[in-house]
Amino acid sequence: MLMHAKKEIRIISSVDHFYDVATEEERNDFTKLRRKKKIKSRVIYTLQEGEDVTPFKDQDLRRADSALYDFKTEVYISDSAVSLSSIKENIFGTLIVDTNVAATQTTLFEALWSQLSN
Repeated sequence: MLMHAKKEIRIISSVDHFYDVATEEERNDFTKLRRKKKIKSRVIYTLQEGEDVTPFKDQDLRRADSALYDFKTEVYISDSAVSLSSIKENIFGTLIVDTNVAATQTTLFEALWSQLSN
């Protein structure tokens, strides 16, 4: 996914489900590669319980209410591609490389981002 991102990647995720499928080492490796490529990230996430997630460097986070938003799919959005990964029960992923799909998903991300407080 990072090969399709230029300056920023937008992510929608359930921390609870994501931590079930990605190890800490995998999460750290992705962050190191993202930072090496100088790609910032903005993440909308849910978390059932606990304190807010601490952002990595070059990352902005906004927490969505898990009672209102039931994210079971991890979504990564760049300028030209969208990655969708089911992270609950049946683990599955696909990459769509299409600027129109990416633009629509970016619009939806930005609409939700603007509704959430910092």
